[in-house]
Amino acid sequence: MRYFFTLLRLRIKAGAASRTFLLTAVCFLALSAVLSAALPDSSRMSLEVGLVAEGERAERVTARLMQNEDYRFIRYPGQEAAEQAVLAGKLHCGYLLGAEEPPIIALSTRSAYMRPLIDEIVFAAWFEEEMPVLAAERLTQNGFSDAQAHADFERLREEAEPMTVVLRQSGGRALDTLAESSVQPLLYAALVSAFLAISLAAGLLGESGRDRAVRQLASVSGHPLATVFAGTLSQALLNLLVLVASDLLLGALLDHPAYPLYARLAMLAILAVASALLTAVVSLSGRLRAVVPALLPPFLLVSILCSGAIVRPELLPAGLGALRFLSPAWYALRLLSIL
Repeated sequence: MRYFFTLLRLRIKAGAASRTFLLTAVCFLALSAVLSAALPDSSRMSLEVGLVAEGERAERVTARLMQNEDYRFIRYPGQEAAEQAVLAGKLHCGYLLGAEEPPIIALSTRSAYMRPLIDEIVFAAWFEEEMPVLAAERLTQNGFSDAQAHADFERLREEAEPMTVVLRQSGGRALDTLAESSVQPLLYAALVSAFLAISLAAGLLGESGRDRAVRQLASVSGHPLATVFAGTLSQALLNLLVLVASDLLLGALLDHPAYPLYARLAMLAILAVASALLTAVVSLSGRLRAVVPALLPPFLLVSILCSGAIVRPELLPAGLGALRFLSPAWYALRLLSIL
């Protein structure tokens, strides 16, 4: 055991001081920062919603919605302009507000993931204008005069306790984090794929001398398994150090992480071990050393495209969805979603 822990300590110290490790660590952390900074600003204020108003009541509803602090409502002159803006992606969705039935018509595409929540805001604003008239008509039908009905309604609206609905969670996550977190699976898919590619590339750069030394030590030390295991474990620990540093960096740059901390740590630990094992296998095989550099570009493409972060893999044509089983990012995202 003393031999194993001594060798493990020496391998960690040597690996952390190597130029290859430092270079790859800096490159991966820089990539994490760049990709997280490149995420679209998908906070609620960045969602633009178009409004087309026809009629006096629709004008009042539009004025009320324009004061909303959670979403940016923009008025459009007509239906055609709003439809073109929605189709072009300038608007998250749009609404036609009019006096005819139906009084509210939604304009949206399948990518309008926040539309159900925005629907409730638009409906609430509409009924805020509609309810005084409906309540007054109801009171008049029950024998109240128009003046008395309006006076009683205004008194009740000021004095009565309003009904409050608080929407906090959907699928275990806060609703106000859904917009930002919706693009984070692609970020994690790219980072998982990139880390594996960088780890393999680092294992092929200038490590042949160290690998030969390890093999010689394994043959003469009398502890071949301990020697190989210490080298792999040291690389896994160094990988985990870089991955945790990357996660801390993402935590500082992202307001609402899409996945809980324990799920991310579990995924990072598995990724650190898997990358160390894969690097060890490639380093010990001369044939794989020659083939891996040519396979890295298609590996990155398949891993990200079939991860499920862009499109559901089973929807890909010609049976390409089966490639998801070769995508480390697909396994990583499934693990994150399960945990």
